[in-house]
Amino acid sequence: MSNSQVNRQSLNKEIPTSQSINNYSENIHHELKKDDRPCFIQQLSVEIVTHIFARLDPISLATVSKVCSYWRHIVNNDSCWRDAFVSYFGCLPFKRLCLDSWKTEYILRTHLIRKWTKGRGTIMSFNPKIGSLHSMYVNSQDTNMVVASLDQGVAAKCNMVTGKIDRHLLYSTNDNIRLQITAAKVDKDRILWGFEHGYITLSIRTNSVSSRLKVFSDFHQAPVKILALPTYSQEVVFSGAEDGQVKIWDVTTTSCAWTLYPTSSLAKEPTVIETVNDQYIIIGYDDGSIVIWDINLYQLTQLNRSMGTDDYTEKRNNMEKSMNEKKTVISGNGNGVKFISYDLETNTFIVTFNNETKVCKYNVYTGKCVAVFDGGHVIGNSITCVQWDQSTSIPIVSLESALNPRPMTRKKKGGIIPLSSSSSSSSSSVIGTPKSGRRARLLVTGDNMGIICLWNGDENGTVNPIRVLSGHFVGISSIYIDACKIVTGSDDGWIRMWNPLTGENINTLGNKIPKGAAVDRDDVNMMRVKNIWCNDYQGVATIGHQVKCWDFSVGKQFLNHSLKQKAKPCNNISRGKIKYEVKESLKKFENEKIEIEKEKKQINKMSMGGLSNDEMLDYALMISTQEVDYRQPDSVDDEDEELLKAVIASLELTENTNSDTSSSMVSQDEDWPTPSELNRPRTEEEELQYILELSKTEQ
Repeated sequence: MSNSQVNRQSLNKEIPTSQSINNYSENIHHELKKDDRPCFIQQLSVEIVTHIFARLDPISLATVSKVCSYWRHIVNNDSCWRDAFVSYFGCLPFKRLCLDSWKTEYILRTHLIRKWTKGRGTIMSFNPKIGSLHSMYVNSQDTNMVVASLDQGVAAKCNMVTGKIDRHLLYSTNDNIRLQITAAKVDKDRILWGFEHGYITLSIRTNSVSSRLKVFSDFHQAPVKILALPTYSQEVVFSGAEDGQVKIWDVTTTSCAWTLYPTSSLAKEPTVIETVNDQYIIIGYDDGSIVIWDINLYQLTQLNRSMGTDDYTEKRNNMEKSMNEKKTVISGNGNGVKFISYDLETNTFIVTFNNETKVCKYNVYTGKCVAVFDGGHVIGNSITCVQWDQSTSIPIVSLESALNPRPMTRKKKGGIIPLSSSSSSSSSSVIGTPKSGRRARLLVTGDNMGIICLWNGDENGTVNPIRVLSGHFVGISSIYIDACKIVTGSDDGWIRMWNPLTGENINTLGNKIPKGAAVDRDDVNMMRVKNIWCNDYQGVATIGHQVKCWDFSVGKQFLNHSLKQKAKPCNNISRGKIKYEVKESLKKFENEKIEIEKEKKQINKMSMGGLSNDEMLDYALMISTQEVDYRQPDSVDDEDEELLKAVIASLELTENTNSDTSSSMVSQDEDWPTPSELNRPRTEEEELQYILELSKTEQ
């Protein structure tokens, strides 16, 4: 068979007939009908599909929405993300991070927890060198903080990002000396100091550098132990001392506006002072009694400033009578009051007592106990630290703004957080939920054995703990709460972060001390964590004399390659030119050094080894007394000859400069000097020249 015949048969096979075309179209139509039938998962109801998707993590759930429009419609429903949140964390949040959507809540919370769990950010410690740090105040707007010490009675301003300490310290006295004090309280622009002798002072920071100190005229009869700086008023401050008195001070007149005395005969001294915006002053005493005062502070200060008027005594008596009628007294149980926190929203306050494991909640109007938080701590222990979350809400505008750390230079409202040794602030720049979106406000307590209990602070009656956390081995000394995390510090200097929804320990910051360090590990003042402050990614704590700062934001990660960018080569100046300029500058420095050495040698030679004018004169006198023939070199030492030549050379310079004058004097031999000229004192050079001339004449 020829090649042409083979090609013709192959072409006939490739050309389709009409029957084959019809069969192919029928098969395609059958396949299309088969594809139009819904798949198995699409035959399920929307509720079941949502329940399945809710078991996915945030990344997988966001990927599912890209499969088809039907799945995208299900994932975009906010209830799907709400179910996913409950499935991932096991419960709804105690407080929302934002009200934008449950998708934002889910992604933001997992993002923040991941940063605090696996973050490799910067951790820094520095020592302000003012002793044991008692009180702290953090200003998140400009990353500055103020720490105060009782050991030396001073406060230092620091930068929590760089660790730089301002050289201008804030002193408790006008003498600017370091003096041990008994109490200190730090606020935004004020520092209140209490002294052992019963008087108090107030430092007011006018700007970043200077401050003015106010010394109050009156004083207590015993050491000052507790202080209070109300945030709602700059006109008054409070102090309590061992004499049992609580004084209300007028800042303008620097005088005592009123004195509050204990109502119980067993009370010896106040232990806690709590002030609130609606003029209530709650004072706890060492016998467990509590007195609730209803005082109009504005009227009180006006009355104090009108002292000396005719109706002052009458107004004071009327105010005293009104205060005694409105006050509420809660009898004590023998154990001193340790902590008081007032809630303005519910008009209640919680109280803890020494050597007790329960927390009581009282109504501020009636003084009745409305709730008892018990059952979490072991009997025999005692609660050492309490924190009640009462932060206000700041909804997040967008998810992108929440995931990216805010710049530290950006001004934002509510970003200033005060802290003291007794309590830590529970506010954050992102965290917060309004009343309608808040499920529960956490109450966190820690005892002397390191056990931490979480309670629903809004409940009444007998309340059991929501969760019990254990991880510390010594007593809890400081607690911080926000909607995302709980941070606790203990007496051994260790700091632990917890997830309040799951109870997991998401991170731990140890207090590692070298073996050879001169630190007494049994000294609580050197090891205790007294203050803690945090925001979304950062945190600050005071541990004994040290300040520890950490930052888990995206820009502070050690593994971030953007921080390790290679230096770009300079286009204008080549490497060879830079080396040449460096070499030339070094050579120039060497030449200058050689010239300086030469000048030193010349000066040393001209001054006969560094002799002064008086020494040179004495030497010339000594040479003149010796009967030596300088024309015979063998009879003179080489060194003396060189020195004599140097003296003669220096004198020749003077003779050359005065040659004209000397020639004129020689020409006038007949003119003898007058007696006044003979009595004129000669200079050192003239005296030396005269002695040399005499020596030549004698020779």
